[in-house]
Amino acid sequence: MKPALIFLFSLLVGCSGDGSRPSGPCGRTSDPIVVQETPTQISISTAKGDTEVQVQKSPFRLEYTGANGPQVTEAQKGMFFAGSGGRSYLEEVVNLAARHDHVVLSVTSPAGTASLEVSFPRGCVARVELTPPESARATTAGERLSSPPEEAIYGLIERTVWNPVLNELLPQKIGSLDRRGTRVFMLMLPSVSLCTPFFQTSRGYGIFVEGTAIGAYDLAASDPGVIEFEFNLPPGVRSFCYL
Repeated sequence: MKPALIFLFSLLVGCSGDGSRPSGPCGRTSDPIVVQETPTQISISTAKGDTEVQVQKSPFRLEYTGANGPQVTEAQKGMFFAGSGGRSYLEEVVNLAARHDHVVLSVTSPAGTASLEVSFPRGCVARVELTPPESARATTAGERLSSPPEEAIYGLIERTVWNPVLNELLPQKIGSLDRRGTRVFMLMLPSVSLCTPFFQTSRGYGIFVEGTAIGAYDLAASDPGVIEFEFNLPPGVRSFCYL
């Protein structure tokens, strides 16, 4: 069995976004990194070379590769945040600041320049933290990943369909363990089952969103080639992170 490439998407309270490393989830120790830059791309990898994040500078795009794992690529429009002015997608890398164990990128968007930090907490785990510009007053943030049509998606809810009425009170012969083509809301409702912000796919990677904020998953329902998920940024939460 091939090892899975796992991303942990986290909504973190107290992340400074200025390069400092506070204690708690935002201050996890990361492995040393290797950075290579060309006029069009940035390669960020572990010193061992078992995990790599490729950054296309313009238009901005991320691609993840783990040891013996799949290539996971953002959709044409990938990471974003949203406020009163609507959704803003990241557009172009304008600055890079490399440290011993992380890289901070300045990335433009229609609503201002955002900060994006990349690090590797452990083997086959890449951590990306997006901090929208303060002036954008962002209330949500999320990610969009390319997904081939044959990719099956499992997890998120302990029921065959998201709706607890159709699953528990009036069960019907609908639903599947494969969530592809459905929408799932990460919202706790009176139910005998639980929602958990984790899914894995048949291509050999998984995504876990850490935090208690309300979120939503569009699992190739609106766009048959895109997995999208978006979570609230409640008061006190400035960053949207995935590892």
